[in-house]
Amino acid sequence: MKKITCALLSLLLCVVLMLSTTTVLAAEDSLLSGSLHQHGNTLLLNIDLAENAGITNGQLQIHYDSTQLELIRATGSDLWDTQSINHGTATLLFASSQPQTAGGSLVTLVFRTAAEADVYTASVSVLLRKDLETVEETVLNFSSRTFVCDGKNCPSAAFSDLSVDAWYHNDTDYVIASGLMQGFGGNAFRPNGEVSRAMIVTTLYRMAGSPRVETDYSFKDVEDGMWYAEAVAWALETGIAKGIGETTFAPNETATREQMATFLHRYAMLCLGDGATQGADLSGFSDSNDISGYAEAAMAWAVSEGLFQGFGDDTLRPGAPLTRVQLAKLLTVLEQGS
Repeated sequence: MKKITCALLSLLLCVVLMLSTTTVLAAEDSLLSGSLHQHGNTLLLNIDLAENAGITNGQLQIHYDSTQLELIRATGSDLWDTQSINHGTATLLFASSQPQTAGGSLVTLVFRTAAEADVYTASVSVLLRKDLETVEETVLNFSSRTFVCDGKNCPSAAFSDLSVDAWYHNDTDYVIASGLMQGFGGNAFRPNGEVSRAMIVTTLYRMAGSPRVETDYSFKDVEDGMWYAEAVAWALETGIAKGIGETTFAPNETATREQMATFLHRYAMLCLGDGATQGADLSGFSDSNDISGYAEAAMAWAVSEGLFQGFGDDTLRPGAPLTRVQLAKLLTVLEQGS
């Protein structure tokens, strides 16, 4: 789980939530603001666009110390694309036929720390236009701050059914702030809701940077335009997921813990370049014989990587449904490392 994948070179990026705000060195009437916050061994660089900005195209060039930081993912509006990432510089391009007026989060870059430092820094050279007219040209300079949740400014606090005192708090904070998971209507996150196959491939697709998909799919239960359609096509293209049959994907089928381990194992090998590992000895778990044959290697890998730790009764519960907060934990550990 250590390096930027080739998919980052062709990103189409999804909307994310801001972690918090920070003062940025830019003109007082700048259309942009942002923050760089450290969250464990990852840093989130968020850039926000003011309402009624009216831009139709532009470019962001991000500069950072590649000896201290490793860029692992960029997410944002699906109008952004990554032109290049090379030795401490990433260039993102933007183009739209409609002026952008809604404001909100524009793009988030996720870094992993490559070396310890008291403060991490990054700068962003900005060029934004409305058609051929330049409406913003500036440099934003960021210094990192350690994210501290006081129970009010946490991303989880925006959802009425999440507790900032629960075991999952840090995990839901991370997946919400980094755009990996989103809520439902009525400020609900549904922490104990069961996870579907569509949810799994969608979160992994976001983690990969929402790359362009070239593969056509012909599943009768995946309609064009559905929120998970691109993710399903990507999962098939990469080999991370397969259909239930030749014509069905079963996007709404509840996923089990062993199925999730299998998805994650394939993602680590095919997208992150992690080599095969021997995996943990599962004989100490009383229900290890209940693991399906196809999932044995994946479950052993997941335990060895710290993704699954088992329950207090020495079980892994491979066939149990996966909940949304359990998914949040798995995604956080996968991206931040165990």
